[in-house]
Amino acid sequence: RGWPRAAPAGRRMSASGLDEDLGAQGEGGAGLSIRDYLLVVQRHRLLILLVTVAVTVAVALYSSTRTPIYQSRSEVLVSSFERTTGGGIGGGGVGSLDTELRLMLSAPVRDRVAAQLGLAPSDPRLLSVQVGQVGETSIVEITARDQDPVIAASVSNAYATAYLDSR
Repeated sequence: RGWPRAAPAGRRMSASGLDEDLGAQGEGGAGLSIRDYLLVVQRHRLLILLVTVAVTVAVALYSSTRTPIYQSRSEVLVSSFERTTGGGIGGGGVGSLDTELRLMLSAPVRDRVAAQLGLAPSDPRLLSVQVGQVGETSIVEITARDQDPVIAASVSNAYATAYLDSR
């Protein structure tokens, strides 16, 4: 009664007290076969179907409520040059490229972009622009994001134009 009973060969006792069939492999077997996995999938096909449908519906609902954000990139080649203002700082080195990256996001360039697009200089669309070097090249990428793809493209192109005009 209170003593655990021994499981016959090829079966083992689980913690819940239920017998589990070890299959043809026995206790020293290598594991489950493909047929065993297919039986598990067949046995739980309704649960698998319900979970798949629930996840699909949840993702569709989430996606339909999200506002799309468009991204536009413009590239500018920063070539070697001598600046005519600011004490004649030479170009072409890594330090000068870092300087050019900072200049692209400077207030004078942002003011030109704002005037060109008819926006306030403090507009979040202008303040969220990012610039970065493309690999180990002298090419700088200007990235703008907005809910309107035309505005995103206009902002990145305006930054490129304003920067080039300021040079």
